[in-house]
Amino acid sequence: MNTKENLLEEKKQPEKMIQYLLNDQIVNRKVGKRKAPISLKEKSSQKGFAISSKFMSKLKFFLKKGFEVEAKKVARSPYHLALSYNNPMIIRGIFPDIKIDYSKAILSMGNMPLPNNILASLHKTGLRFSWDPNCDIPGCKPDDQVMLVAYFPEKGYGIELLNGEKRHKGEHLLELPASVNLTEVHTYMSFISADHGSISNSTYLGQFDWQTPLTP
Repeated sequence: MNTKENLLEEKKQPEKMIQYLLNDQIVNRKVGKRKAPISLKEKSSQKGFAISSKFMSKLKFFLKKGFEVEAKKVARSPYHLALSYNNPMIIRGIFPDIKIDYSKAILSMGNMPLPNNILASLHKTGLRFSWDPNCDIPGCKPDDQVMLVAYFPEKGYGIELLNGEKRHKGEHLLELPASVNLTEVHTYMSFISADHGSISNSTYLGQFDWQTPLTP
């Protein structure tokens, strides 16, 4: 292959891109030639962003609704706002041992008060979420709806519920898919108003080991 053909072949190659956070903004840029070695801090940042992005990508519908109110205030995408907010909050460790602290994730952001006595517990068909149904709290209404997440890191997917039971009901049973083997699941709860104009911060309700009960 002659020099001209080599140049044409190089032009055909797709440009490599990398994505990272800079001043709370998601930046995409071409990969250029670099002489200096990548620092441990840079490696940690790149891997941390990659695994947090993977986690958040499984909950896009929830995050878009959960950060919609706040995103309008700053003219940003709800999903990108959620990603830039969570990345520094949930990443733990130093390269190559980077992991997510699921208890620190915030999946919705707002000023609506959460109810008291919030609890998640295992049920034979899934997870039972319960809360104090008292609606006599400023900023709360009986028809506020619960929003729920059950995230399975080992399986790489999440169950997102955007329109669950109303506040005055006091509980919601979230059915989970059958699982023969024990599998880790992380749980979150938020509340949203009927008109979607107000929402609460999400709260983490713990990790559970889910396995479909054996029938006699």
